[in-house]
Amino acid sequence: MFVPAHVDASADVKGLVRYNRDKVHEVADRILSVCGKPMYFERILQEVFKGYELTMNFEQYVLVGSTVWSCLS
Repeated sequence: MFVPAHVDASADVKGLVRYNRDKVHEVADRILSVCGKPMYFERILQEVFKGYELTMNFEQYVLVGSTVWSCLS
């Protein structure tokens, strides 16, 4: 049994794994599309926030910022 924090417990997590993998690829593709020309990290982060219509607050900055940094590295 797998008990994730954000969905119901399940014995079969294939669908959840596939969904998460697709989202990782979607985010990576979005970051790549933003990086078509040289720019600073903060500008890349701003474009990602705009693309997902997110509101910048400390929690979102840390979460999204670490994701962007991970993809860039």
